[in-house]
Amino acid sequence: MSQNGNRPNQAHPTKTASRFLSGELGRWVNKVKIMSLFGRLFGTKKKDDNAIENICKVVDAFMIASLLLIDTDELKSKPEKHRKVMAYHFGAIDYLGQASNLDEMETLAATVIFLMKHYQMGPDEAGDTARLMMELSRQPEGIAYMMEGGNAMKRWHEGDKNAPLRLFELLQGG
Repeated sequence: MSQNGNRPNQAHPTKTASRFLSGELGRWVNKVKIMSLFGRLFGTKKKDDNAIENICKVVDAFMIASLLLIDTDELKSKPEKHRKVMAYHFGAIDYLGQASNLDEMETLAATVIFLMKHYQMGPDEAGDTARLMMELSRQPEGIAYMMEGGNAMKRWHEGDKNAPLRLFELLQGG
Protein backbone atom coordinates (compact mmCIF):
# COMPACT_ATOMS: atom_id res chain seq x y z
CA MET A 1 0.00 0.00 0.00
CA SER A 2 1.17 3.51 -0.72
CA GLN A 3 0.93 6.41 1.69
CA ASN A 4 -2.47 7.46 0.38
CA GLY A 5 -3.91 3.97 1.03
CA ASN A 6 -4.11 2.91 -2.61
CA ARG A 7 -2.46 -0.02 -4.24
CA PRO A 8 0.87 0.87 -5.90
CA ASN A 9 0.47 2.25 -9.44
CA GLN A 10 -3.24 2.83 -8.88
CA ALA A 11 -4.69 6.27 -9.54
CA HIS A 12 -6.12 8.27 -6.66
CA PRO A 13 -9.83 7.37 -6.20
CA THR A 14 -11.05 10.92 -6.79
CA LYS A 15 -9.07 11.24 -10.04
CA THR A 16 -10.22 7.83 -11.26
CA ALA A 17 -13.79 8.71 -10.33
CA SER A 18 -13.46 11.88 -12.37
CA ARG A 19 -12.55 9.76 -15.38
CA PHE A 20 -15.55 7.52 -14.66
CA LEU A 21 -17.78 10.57 -14.34
CA SER A 22 -16.71 11.75 -17.79
CA GLY A 23 -18.42 8.69 -19.31
CA GLU A 24 -22.10 7.73 -19.06
CA LEU A 25 -22.42 8.90 -15.48
CA GLY A 26 -20.83 12.21 -16.48
CA ARG A 27 -23.46 12.76 -19.13
CA TRP A 28 -26.18 12.26 -16.52
CA VAL A 29 -24.45 14.63 -14.12
CA ASN A 30 -24.29 17.25 -16.89
CA LYS A 31 -28.04 16.83 -17.45
CA VAL A 32 -28.56 17.32 -13.72
CA LYS A 33 -26.46 20.51 -13.84
CA ILE A 34 -28.68 21.83 -16.62
CA MET A 35 -31.74 20.86 -14.59
CA SER A 36 -30.30 22.65 -11.56
CA LEU A 37 -29.95 25.77 -13.71
CA PHE A 38 -33.71 25.55 -14.34
CA GLY A 39 -34.16 24.97 -10.63
CA ARG A 40 -32.26 28.15 -9.81
CA LEU A 41 -34.28 30.06 -12.37
CA PHE A 42 -37.60 28.73 -11.10
CA GLY A 43 -36.86 28.71 -7.39
CA THR A 44 -36.07 25.14 -6.36
CA LYS A 45 -33.52 24.61 -3.61
CA LYS A 46 -29.91 25.03 -4.77
CA LYS A 47 -27.51 22.13 -4.36
CA ASP A 48 -24.07 22.51 -2.86
CA ASP A 49 -21.52 22.34 -5.69
CA ASN A 50 -19.24 20.24 -3.47
CA ALA A 51 -21.98 17.97 -2.14
CA ILE A 52 -20.53 14.72 -3.49
CA GLU A 53 -17.07 15.53 -2.13
CA ASN A 54 -18.53 16.54 1.24
CA ILE A 55 -20.61 13.37 1.42
CA CYS A 56 -17.52 11.26 0.75
CA LYS A 57 -15.65 12.97 3.60
CA VAL A 58 -18.50 12.43 6.05
CA VAL A 59 -18.99 8.80 4.99
CA ASP A 60 -15.25 8.16 5.39
CA ALA A 61 -15.43 9.18 9.05
CA PHE A 62 -18.74 7.34 9.55
CA MET A 63 -17.31 4.13 8.08
CA ILE A 64 -14.26 4.25 10.34
CA ALA A 65 -16.49 4.80 13.37
CA SER A 66 -18.95 2.05 12.38
CA LEU A 67 -16.19 -0.55 11.95
CA LEU A 68 -14.39 0.17 15.23
CA LEU A 69 -15.70 -2.92 17.00
CA ILE A 70 -15.90 -5.20 13.96
CA ASP A 71 -13.31 -7.77 12.91
CA THR A 72 -12.82 -6.68 9.31
CA ASP A 73 -10.80 -9.82 8.50
CA GLU A 74 -13.84 -11.88 9.44
CA LEU A 75 -16.00 -9.75 7.14
CA LYS A 76 -13.78 -10.61 4.20
CA SER A 77 -14.43 -14.31 4.76
CA LYS A 78 -18.20 -13.95 5.23
CA PRO A 79 -19.84 -12.50 2.10
CA GLU A 80 -23.29 -12.38 3.73
CA LYS A 81 -22.04 -10.09 6.53
CA HIS A 82 -20.04 -8.09 4.04
CA ARG A 83 -23.18 -7.38 1.97
CA LYS A 84 -24.94 -6.22 5.14
CA VAL A 85 -22.08 -3.82 5.90
CA MET A 86 -22.19 -2.47 2.37
CA ALA A 87 -25.97 -1.98 2.56
CA TYR A 88 -25.56 -0.17 5.90
CA HIS A 89 -22.99 2.22 4.43
CA PHE A 90 -25.05 2.66 1.27
CA GLY A 91 -27.94 3.71 3.52
CA ALA A 92 -25.69 6.33 5.10
CA ILE A 93 -24.67 7.62 1.66
CA ASP A 94 -28.29 7.63 0.52
CA TYR A 95 -29.37 9.59 3.60
CA LEU A 96 -26.69 12.22 2.97
CA GLY A 97 -27.61 12.33 -0.72
CA GLN A 98 -31.23 13.03 0.12
CA ALA A 99 -30.28 15.60 2.75
CA SER A 100 -28.12 17.33 0.11
CA ASN A 101 -30.86 17.16 -2.56
CA LEU A 102 -28.79 14.88 -4.80
CA ASP A 103 -30.55 12.84 -7.43
CA GLU A 104 -30.03 9.09 -7.86
CA MET A 105 -27.14 9.49 -10.31
CA GLU A 106 -25.25 11.88 -8.03
CA THR A 107 -25.78 9.54 -5.09
CA LEU A 108 -24.50 6.73 -7.30
CA ALA A 109 -21.40 8.84 -8.05
CA ALA A 110 -20.75 9.29 -4.31
CA THR A 111 -21.18 5.54 -3.85
CA VAL A 112 -18.71 4.80 -6.67
CA ILE A 113 -16.11 7.11 -5.11
CA PHE A 114 -16.67 5.45 -1.71
CA LEU A 115 -16.20 1.96 -3.19
CA MET A 116 -13.11 2.95 -5.14
CA LYS A 117 -11.49 4.41 -2.04
CA HIS A 118 -12.42 1.84 0.59
CA TYR A 119 -12.51 -1.31 -1.49
CA GLN A 120 -9.75 -0.42 -3.98
CA MET A 121 -12.04 -1.05 -6.93
CA GLY A 122 -11.56 0.30 -10.42
CA PRO A 123 -14.25 2.60 -11.80
CA ASP A 124 -16.07 -0.12 -13.77
CA GLU A 125 -16.10 -2.58 -10.87
CA ALA A 126 -17.18 0.17 -8.46
CA GLY A 127 -19.99 1.20 -10.83
CA ASP A 128 -21.20 -2.39 -11.13
CA THR A 129 -20.99 -2.87 -7.35
CA ALA A 130 -22.88 0.38 -6.74
CA ARG A 131 -25.65 -0.85 -9.04
CA LEU A 132 -25.70 -4.16 -7.14
CA MET A 133 -25.98 -2.22 -3.88
CA MET A 134 -28.98 -0.38 -5.31
CA GLU A 135 -30.54 -3.75 -6.20
CA LEU A 136 -29.73 -5.08 -2.72
CA SER A 137 -31.54 -2.07 -1.27
CA ARG A 138 -34.73 -3.38 -2.90
CA GLN A 139 -34.57 -6.70 -1.04
CA PRO A 140 -36.05 -6.99 2.48
CA GLU A 141 -32.76 -7.59 4.31
CA GLY A 142 -30.96 -4.99 2.22
CA ILE A 143 -33.70 -2.46 2.91
CA ALA A 144 -33.44 -3.11 6.64
CA TYR A 145 -29.66 -2.57 6.75
CA MET A 146 -29.88 0.43 4.46
CA MET A 147 -32.53 2.03 6.67
CA GLU A 148 -30.44 1.31 9.76
CA GLY A 149 -27.42 2.96 8.09
CA GLY A 150 -29.45 6.00 7.10
CA ASN A 151 -30.97 6.32 10.58
CA ALA A 152 -27.54 5.94 12.19
CA MET A 153 -26.13 8.67 9.93
CA LYS A 154 -29.03 10.96 10.83
CA ARG A 155 -28.50 10.36 14.57
CA TRP A 156 -24.76 10.89 14.13
CA HIS A 157 -25.41 14.27 12.49
CA GLU A 158 -27.69 15.13 15.38
CA GLY A 159 -24.81 14.54 17.81
CA ASP A 160 -25.14 10.87 18.83
CA LYS A 161 -21.48 9.84 18.79
CA ASN A 162 -22.37 6.16 19.25
CA ALA A 163 -24.81 6.00 16.33
CA PRO A 164 -22.36 4.39 13.86
CA LEU A 165 -21.83 1.52 16.31
CA ARG A 166 -25.35 0.30 15.52
CA LEU A 167 -23.74 -1.77 12.77
CA PHE A 168 -21.92 -3.85 15.37
CA GLU A 169 -25.19 -4.50 17.21
CA LEU A 170 -26.91 -5.54 13.99
CA LEU A 171 -24.16 -7.95 13.03
CA GLN A 172 -24.31 -9.46 16.53
CA GLY A 173 -28.01 -10.14 15.97
CA GLY A 174 -29.42 -7.21 17.90
